[in-house]
Order: sequence, then C-alpha cells, then structure tokens
Amino acid sequence: MLFPVLGSRMVERRRVIVATAFTMPKRTPQFKLRPQHGAARRSLPGAEYVEENACGVTPQRPQSLAAQLLDYAARWPLEAPQVALFAELLDDPVDAFQRERVGGHFTAGAWLISADGSRLLMTHHRKLDRWLQLGGHADGERDMAAVALKEAQEESGLEGLVVEGDAIFDLDRHWIPERRDVPGHWHYDVRYVVRAGADENCVVSDESHDLAWRPIVEVAQDTDESLARMARKWLGFFFSPREKVARSDGRPKEVPVA
Repeated sequence: MLFPVLGSRMVERRRVIVATAFTMPKRTPQFKLRPQHGAARRSLPGAEYVEENACGVTPQRPQSLAAQLLDYAARWPLEAPQVALFAELLDDPVDAFQRERVGGHFTAGAWLISADGSRLLMTHHRKLDRWLQLGGHADGERDMAAVALKEAQEESGLEGLVVEGDAIFDLDRHWIPERRDVPGHWHYDVRYVVRAGADENCVVSDESHDLAWRPIVEVAQDTDESLARMARKWLGFFFSPREKVARSDGRPKEVPVA
C-alpha cells in the first residue's frame, strides 16, 4: 500500500519517499507552463519551473501521480481518507487508467478559469445532464495533468490554455450511474487548474449541451458540494491571507484583514 499510515508524519514521509522511491516519467510533457506574478497569477504549491530559455518557459518533468498524491495529502491532511482510496486504486494490478476497468478508473478534471482567475468555464454535460467542470477519461495516459489540458482544449475549443503546475488541485471520487451498456462505476477524478488566455470564444463540443462562464464566488454557493468545495479552495488560495467578499457585479474583491 502506498499509504499504510496517514497522520502527523505525512510531511516527513513525503520528503523521504519522494526523494528515494519515485522516478520521473520519461515522456516529455506536451504542454507548457508559464510563471505567474502577483496574487491573481501565482501557481499552486508544488509547481516547479526551469529558467526561461530561447524556447520560452518550460516545466520540469511532472511528478508521478503517486508523488502528487503524497504532496496533496500533505497540503490537505483532512482529506487523507480520500487520498488513501486513490492510492489504493493506483496500487491495483489492473490498469486503472483505462475506462474498461469497470470497478472504477481515473479521470482528469479541469478547473478552467478565466485569465483574471475570477470565473470558471462550466459544461452542461450531455450524458449526465448537469453543469460541471470540464474533464474526461485518461484512456491509458498516466500524465493526468496532460489529460486535464487535452480535455479542456477539446471540450472548450479554446486556444492558449495552460496547466498551472502539476500539483493536484482537488480529488473527488463519485459514482457514475448505469447507462445503456455501461454498468455503474466509480470515477476517481484528479483535478488541475487550467487557465485561459485572452480568447474566451468557446465552441460547444458534442459532449455538451452548452458552455458558460460563471463567477467563482457564485460557484462557492452551489448545491453541488464538489463544485462548491473547489470554489472555496480557489477563493481561499486566490486571495489568501485576505478576506473575500462579493462585489455588486458578482466578481470577488479583496478586503485587507485588520
């Protein structure tokens, strides 16, 4: 088991295990990261960058999913039981990156935010008939950040999208009901922050009824706990250590803590 114990020594365990037990994937990532500046542009904890060269800013090799899970558990210790479920699936001898594993498999989610970080692009999912974040199946790909980026590009039609680091933004295990010849199964959704550029002219794919940008301060009040949790995480990260309030136009603003 990857996580035999999850407790107060997680940070120390992570330092040892990441340094000695995990190797980086050999495949060069197919996406680029750019350094962010200021509160509205900083990257999530865990993102690593190399120096800018003639080809622009490129990321270091992404961490393995096992290392990313350890990092996530250290940052969100109250979610340790959830992380343990993902680690157990990762240790399973049956390939959990293939959708044919009917007992459950990994998927990737894209928390696709506007350039200023205040809005989320959501899809009215055609099969589930619900408004959700973008994302999809890994289909054998083990670089989940790359999967999140690919799905965001395909489902939004937007160009210039970037993944902000390879640190996991959120984890969610949810049940997908039976549909036609596909039995009910679990999705182990690994989610990453994807940021849009200036282009917000979306193209609705055949997987969606519609696409819409929604203020994240509104998503934080959504009845879908998974969406609301991610919005609260983003708002807390986006403005920390300041208080968050909503402006009359629906966009967030910062209020200095006295």
